[in-house]
Amino acid sequence: MALNHTDTYRDIFCSYYNSNTTCQEPAEDDILLIERICSANKTVAYVLFSIALVFGLPGSILALITVSRLPLKPSTLYIGLLAISDFLSLIGASLTYYKLLTSDPIEEWEEFSKWLGRIFQAFSHWLLALICLERFVTVTYPLHRVKVYTLQNTLYTCIAASALCCIPFLMFCLHYLNVVTYSKFRFISIVIYLTIYIIVPTLLIIVFTALTALQLRRSQQRRRTILTSENSERASKMEADLTRMMFLTAIFFVILTLPMAIIHILDQAEYYLMHIELCPVKEAVSYFLFYSSASLSFSNHAINFYLYLLGARGFRKQFLLVFSKKVKFQASATASSCTEEK
Repeated sequence: MALNHTDTYRDIFCSYYNSNTTCQEPAEDDILLIERICSANKTVAYVLFSIALVFGLPGSILALITVSRLPLKPSTLYIGLLAISDFLSLIGASLTYYKLLTSDPIEEWEEFSKWLGRIFQAFSHWLLALICLERFVTVTYPLHRVKVYTLQNTLYTCIAASALCCIPFLMFCLHYLNVVTYSKFRFISIVIYLTIYIIVPTLLIIVFTALTALQLRRSQQRRRTILTSENSERASKMEADLTRMMFLTAIFFVILTLPMAIIHILDQAEYYLMHIELCPVKEAVSYFLFYSSASLSFSNHAINFYLYLLGARGFRKQFLLVFSKKVKFQASATASSCTEEK
């Protein structure tokens, strides 16, 4: 397969050859290898993202319905908003992600919708960080938690997090519309985007999850205090369930998003700081890792409902209670209508 005039390979979208570099022009075997890597990338990314959509969209709706039946508290408010944000993240990504995988040119509205979707993706990350912080305060300072975490303060933290997540979108608009012409503005905006989108929330999630686990392990007496501080057995069980839900979502968040974070940071560092231009085969491998890790990270927005069901007995019981009532109501309505017809 020969090179065309733009120094890219025919029908290959995940690699290119720049004749101005020290890289040798790839042989026929190398081009065939690149084709296989591109094909594998497309398949893996399609499958991972499609699975996230199929399970994540209904899962977010079911999580929101179930949480809405629980007592309104800071923790349940966070979880409800997380379900909404996860749903919107997947919807926003679905508008352009499949097109990005084939490197087809995207229209202007699609470029803006991609960055709007990233607002909700970042907001989900920050909501999980806030949940971890709330659980840490609950575990470490159970007597002060009620004063610190009022519903009003919780709303304020959510508003502040959402405003913070809008900063990368605003910087993208300034760059895309050529409002700012500073030569290094794109690099600065990418650094800010990665910092807000993944670096800081991931660090906060890891730190507060580790500190919470350490506090629970250090003192069994403190743990008993936490689980009985609500003056009712139901409330104490709910607190224990919320803590387990936090641990599960935090652990899987790190597993699913850490590869993407590392690869994205290395990719930008190679291009902007070290000025490394990869040769064609390595470029294809880098492309594969980049999009496969990104597709995997979308599972983070799809898996929470199922983690709640598996790890939180109270949530599972509430879910079954809510939907068993709906089934009974529909059955009784059907029976009454049949009786009236007779």
